[in-house]
Amino acid sequence: MAKFEVRHLRIRGGRCFFQPSKSMRAAGFLPQPLGADEVEAARIVKALNDDWDRLQQERKLARRTGRPDPGGKTPPAPRGTFDWLIQEHKKTDAWKQRPKKTKDEFDYYTGLLVQTRKQQASTLQRPHIRQLVQNMRDQGFTQDKTNRVIKWLRFLLSEAMEHGLRKDNPAFNLKLLKPPPRQIVWSEDEVWRLVKKAIEMGRASIALAVLIAFDMGQRRGDVLGMTWGRWDGERLLVHQSKTQTLVSVKALPELRDAIEMTRDADGVYRMTNDPEVRDGRAMVISEETGRPYKGDNFSHLFREIADSAGFKEKQFIDLRRSSVVRLSLAGCTPQLISAITGHSIESVVRILRVYNPTTKEQSDLAIAMLQAWRERRQLES
Repeated sequence: MAKFEVRHLRIRGGRCFFQPSKSMRAAGFLPQPLGADEVEAARIVKALNDDWDRLQQERKLARRTGRPDPGGKTPPAPRGTFDWLIQEHKKTDAWKQRPKKTKDEFDYYTGLLVQTRKQQASTLQRPHIRQLVQNMRDQGFTQDKTNRVIKWLRFLLSEAMEHGLRKDNPAFNLKLLKPPPRQIVWSEDEVWRLVKKAIEMGRASIALAVLIAFDMGQRRGDVLGMTWGRWDGERLLVHQSKTQTLVSVKALPELRDAIEMTRDADGVYRMTNDPEVRDGRAMVISEETGRPYKGDNFSHLFREIADSAGFKEKQFIDLRRSSVVRLSLAGCTPQLISAITGHSIESVVRILRVYNPTTKEQSDLAIAMLQAWRERRQLES
């Protein structure tokens, strides 16, 4: 112990421990095991001591200047733990630039790492992760849910590498099972039945959202975030929040009519001449509140409408994929599909490989295109 002379480092039976004082524990510095590597343990405890000393200085300054005690904030997680990595990531510009949906996903799935979050990131090894996966299966987690937890654990371990806490990422290449892809695709007739049911139930706004998602292949968040400033009477300009992709798509006649009817019915839009207010007004507005939908509320209402229309197994998220499939059935190449939906060409090909059913209509279209090409060649020769 004397050779390190590190405050709050204890070594018992060849194992190292961080043993904070009572006042440190009150501020959120928790006792924790640090393994058998005394040099690594000393480094971690020195860093924790530095955090504590810094907090003490901030408290002294706060008392002198009359500001609130910084110790009243959310206590800092012990340095090097997964909780600490989460707190550090949330201070970065990368976190600030993440879409809200991604932030919510991060918080939800890292929140499921109840015990792991308190562990030092440097001590987690591949067998621990395998056991974590098994525990989640035993608790009834779906394969998709398990994979998402591991996805964010893998991200945190990469962050640990960036902070110099470890040299490897044991969550890479785990070869986890993949959930079977959803083979569900909305047909055009089914979409129109859904639109009709939404209007019957007094939710023309949801009917509009469905048409935008199906005709233009856009995500729910981007559909709900569309404003009138993005509509020029013929085209919608979409700035996709997830990938920052910008696409300009001409509306089909039925979608154009639905958009114009929505604008004509929007009393707030009609009553103001302020272009900033008009341009910033959301297109999809709840009939009940007169305000844009929150994601959960929209999903709940969509589920009610879809169930009433007889589509209990189909989801709003399936509309984007269905748009890709429909465009392919119409003879569009992956490049043309990408120009509408904003997918990368590789993503379009991947979707079509998994979801695009091989149909008689497709093969007929291919033969018709081949026949047309042969006829053109004969005319040219």
